[in-house]
Amino acid sequence: SPSFVPAIPTVTPTAGIPSPSPTFLVDAFVGTDGSTFDHGERLDVLFEVNPALMGDWVGIFPTGTPYTGQSDSAIASRSEALLWLNTCGTQDDCPSEEQMSGVVQFGSGGESGQLDWPLPSGDYTAILLRDEGSPITLSAPFSVLQDDMTCEDDEDAIFWVWFLPRDCCWLRQKYTKRVLEGDHCDREDVRSACPYTCGECLPTCEDDSNRSCDFIWEEHPDDTEPFCGGEHDPAGNNILYCPRACKACPEDG
Repeated sequence: SPSFVPAIPTVTPTAGIPSPSPTFLVDAFVGTDGSTFDHGERLDVLFEVNPALMGDWVGIFPTGTPYTGQSDSAIASRSEALLWLNTCGTQDDCPSEEQMSGVVQFGSGGESGQLDWPLPSGDYTAILLRDEGSPITLSAPFSVLQDDMTCEDDEDAIFWVWFLPRDCCWLRQKYTKRVLEGDHCDREDVRSACPYTCGECLPTCEDDSNRSCDFIWEEHPDDTEPFCGGEHDPAGNNILYCPRACKACPEDG
């Protein structure tokens, strides 16, 4: 059986210090089957909770958010989790019997949330929560490593749209419609060919929505340099405000 990384201990009352929410005082544990995971590697989360209640669930959150600080005022909804599953391992209602222990598997299908599987590189924490979002306990932080995929569009790749051959340059020319509004980037073959344009990598590198960055993508998809620190942008403002369009994202996103 896998060796699980211990959870951060649940809070217990201390003399002179107000007790947090009672949900912290149950006998509970949540931990992961490792501290570092490759991109796309299945994540097993072990939990134990007594008493267990109907509606208990496990959510994955970025480390450092209020929900990972074990604050009794941080109530998290399922819609705020990056990924979540009920303690019975699905997003469907669990059977009538409460789940006091088990392993919830992320990466086996069925999980969803603010992100799709797999998780991008970063630091995360698994939290065991009650149905209404009160945290019970949380795991030690774990990390997902950077995908080996190079964050560059394959300019030679061809995919077919409406029976016509298209490429990443064509996709960038219709950035607002075809990328921001989700057209075509919902296809796996397009995302694989054009990961940079579709935002599959470097997820924290975003253009300023208050700037007209789309003109760089749409009018100059092959040659952004003159408008990104070149003759038409000598001060480099577009690099600062439009890093994705200018292909100036730092390697760490």
